[in-house]
Order: sequence, then structure tokens, then C-alpha cells
Amino acid sequence: AGTAGSAGTAGSAGSAGTAGSAGTASSAGTAGPDTTAEGIVSEVHWDTPSEALAEEPELCVARVRLRVPSREATALPETPDSDEEGPPRRRKRTRVDQSSGEAMVAATVVHQSTTDLSLVGLQLWRGCFLLADFLLDQSQRGLLSRDAPVLEFGCGVGFLGVVMATLGVPGLVTDKPGSILSLAERNLETNRHLSDSRVKVLPLDWMDPSPDASLAAEHISGWEAQDMDYLRRSKVAVCADCVYDEALTDALFDVIRAYLHPPAAHHQDRVVFLALEKRYNFELAHLSVVAHGYRAFLCHITTEREMSPSSGSGASSPPLIRGELLHLDFPQRVLDYTRETHLLELWKLTPMRSPTRVAQKLK
Repeated sequence: AGTAGSAGTAGSAGSAGTAGSAGTASSAGTAGPDTTAEGIVSEVHWDTPSEALAEEPELCVARVRLRVPSREATALPETPDSDEEGPPRRRKRTRVDQSSGEAMVAATVVHQSTTDLSLVGLQLWRGCFLLADFLLDQSQRGLLSRDAPVLEFGCGVGFLGVVMATLGVPGLVTDKPGSILSLAERNLETNRHLSDSRVKVLPLDWMDPSPDASLAAEHISGWEAQDMDYLRRSKVAVCADCVYDEALTDALFDVIRAYLHPPAAHHQDRVVFLALEKRYNFELAHLSVVAHGYRAFLCHITTEREMSPSSGSGASSPPLIRGELLHLDFPQRVLDYTRETHLLELWKLTPMRSPTRVAQKLK
């Protein structure tokens, strides 16, 4: 008890933000998702109404409401599809509230309400809603571009991909191959009426040691040439609810480093926005409350407070990551969740090359 599970099981939970397996003591003053006899349940399910699917009883569907800035909402297409087989489907007209200048959009998200630890990526988690709020806010501030795809690590059910599509931003959303990735594809297809933006679901397994599974590979297994071109053009990456297991967090940061430190010919000004929920568990062995995944996360970043003015830099220094904790003062535009500011955090990660106290923290 106290860890999020073995690396072998946690590796498939790309966008999960769970605290641990059933049996962790959330009742002892710790913070974590509910556990039942059937498995783990995200706190989102108490805030977001869902209905069971009669034909697939293990799944349910939620209508997640978004307040989209009017500049993006009015740009949503209303013309029929002309590049797909079968009869064209008209886009739904988006109504803009003249008083607020925003449009209300409802995303349909199929998800699972209860899973074991290895499949928590099939659930919805608060971190992805927080990051969606941030993207909706930043869509008016120049961070996102219709010409530069956003890359997502650990997409889970694909909710952030739906938000990207709603904003008209192209995206590459990735997760481990299997049921989680299939559900993300299903949700992107279900919400195609919201935008014509090209958001593609692709496999990316952080725990796979194969050379062609690395983000630094010339060609990633399962990706097309156009996907690789999109990756090279990407300047912004996002990640939500992926920090909960030490081994998985280590593997995630191998991928993040590869993204932030691309070959010289590619972007050198990339940034990753990572949302997490601190998961505390009572550890009986040490009679203390710990957050193992969060502790592992902190070992991979250097904050401004930890940077030494006398630190030099050089080509032989290992690529490190600067972490900046952002204020959660942007509006909540995803309506169906509770923003627990004492547990949720949003970090801005950028590349750096300075030998700092990170090396000491990793010992």
C-alpha cells in the first residue's frame, strides 16, 4: 500500500490520476479516489452525471458542458462534410451568449465508471478538466495555433482531444495501444460534429524499450509520415493525470525530455503543460502520509528556487527540465467538476541545460 501499483500494470493507464490500488487508506485523512469492491472510482463521477449504456453495461456516457470563447465558437464549421464516404453530416449550429460572449458546447464522452488500476485511463479525471480550462483560456491569448499541432501524452478517453477539436486546433493525442486508445478514437469520432479540426489518435507506449517506440525515433511504429511531420511542427504538448506511479512517471519524463530537446533542426522553444492531482496515501510502514508519484515528479524538474546562480552550462550537461507552477486563476469553463485547488496543480515545463540540485535529488 502506498504506491500506485507495479510498472507493468500502470503502464497502460496513460491518463489516469489514481492514488493507488484498493486498500489505500483514504479514510485516514488522505486524498485519493474512492475504492469499491469492484475497483477504483474517480471523484469526477460524483460531479459529472453519467448514464449507463444498455448495450455495453461496463460503459457509461457523460455530457460534459464547456463554455467556449466566442471567437472560437463562431468559427465552428456549419458546412457538410465533403471528404468522407456516405451521406454528409451537417455540423450543429453553435449559439453564442451575447452577454458573456461565450458558447455552451456539450461534449459526449463515453467512459468507464469503475476499473482496476491497470485501466484507470478508461475513466475521467479532474486533471484533464483543469487542463481543458487552461486550453480554453489560452485559446484567446495566442498560445495555440491552427498551424502547429498540440501533442498529448496519455490521452485516456480523449477528452482533451475533443477540446482541441472544438477550438479548431490540430492535435496528436497518444496513449498505450489497447482498449484506452480505442475508446479515445471512439470519443473523437462521436464529437466530430464540433469541428473539422484534424485531431488524430496515435499509439505511444512510454514503457516500450523498442527503438521505434521512442519519440526520438525517425519513424515511430504505427505513425504515418504525415504524423511525423506534425510532430516536428509541434511546439506545445500537454499531459494530464499521468503522475501517480514512480516507474510510470520516470518513463513519462523520458518522453518529455525527448520532446523538449529535439534535434537541432526542429523547434527549440517547445513547452509542456502538465496537470496533476496530488495523491496522498497513508504508508503503514513509516506511519506517514506520502505521495509517491508526486515525489517522483519533483525529482525530474528544477524550479526557480532550486536554481543556483553559479551553475554553469555546457554541451556535456544532461538535458534538464525547468518546472514553473502556474496559478489556477483562469476561469473554469468545464462546468461539471469541482476544482480542488489544494490538490490540483498545473506546471509549465521548459528545457534547460544546467547542472543543478536535480542530480542531488535523484541520488
